[in-house]
Amino acid sequence: MTAILPLARHERFEAGDDRDRLRARLRPLFTLPAADAVRFPVALDAVAVGGALFLRLAAEGLRLVREPMAERRGGWDHPAILIVRRGSLAVALDRGTRTLLPNDHVRLDMSRGFDLSATSPFEASIVLWRRELAGASAHGAIGRAGEGPSDLVAYHADHLLGEAGGLAPREAQAAVRALVHLATAGPGAAGEPSTDAGRERLLSLRRFLASHSARRDLNPERLAEALGVSRAVLYRTAAPEGGVAAMLQDARLRHAAALLLSEEAAARRIGEIAEIVGYPSGAGFSRRFTDRFGLAPLAFRALHRASGERDVDPRFTLWLSD
Repeated sequence: MTAILPLARHERFEAGDDRDRLRARLRPLFTLPAADAVRFPVALDAVAVGGALFLRLAAEGLRLVREPMAERRGGWDHPAILIVRRGSLAVALDRGTRTLLPNDHVRLDMSRGFDLSATSPFEASIVLWRRELAGASAHGAIGRAGEGPSDLVAYHADHLLGEAGGLAPREAQAAVRALVHLATAGPGAAGEPSTDAGRERLLSLRRFLASHSARRDLNPERLAEALGVSRAVLYRTAAPEGGVAAMLQDARLRHAAALLLSEEAAARRIGEIAEIVGYPSGAGFSRRFTDRFGLAPLAFRALHRASGERDVDPRFTLWLSD
């Protein structure tokens, strides 16, 4: 099998004049909350391989914010692993702040809000993958260096990147799946404590919508019935994510994105995919899709095919080539 040529970019931001360029580069992932949120210089390296995007971020100090529902405004929505390489990094989650040291890692869901901050020099890697590729993210699950497979996560990520140029696509995809398996096994696999009944209902609603988004008969009554709650409870559950209609639309657009990348639907027209996911108008579907993913459906599919990797997200391709 032919080895792949990874999509990659390497950037360095030297001083305050580069702040706007850094902000624009990080936009799908994070916001810089204030002018003093970064201490220069900053190095950002990125490579797409095996369907995943690997980032290496190094700075003298940095604060980054992932805003809730950022994916509804064009941000990425992938599961992720963050690995600290050097220094320390504080991760502020729903239930408090945790400090990560070298070779610690944390699992993150980019559809959730969190903060990252370092007040001294640090280096960290972030690996993002398509939800359909492998694994699921228990948001906030931490693996400590020396515990279970945690040390292997950093080693495997380094090894995969070092060998990226010599791996065939299937080999790279298998290596990424192995990395995800290591990161989602062992200590911390449960993620943040889930004693909040509202959070459990929200997760159940997300799972139900992901599995049934193509159903035309979904409405608040049927969703409430499926979850075994009243309509009032359903509305309260969905409120943090913009409401029931917004969650249903998002699930349908995710389904459409998966269809656009699938081999089974490769010959389907955009109008057919729009109909499958419940949009009567192809034009209306295209507008919604573009707002959600930053690419029109045809461009989303074309970039995926042009990348040469079956599992690479077209948004990674666009971001790396921009």
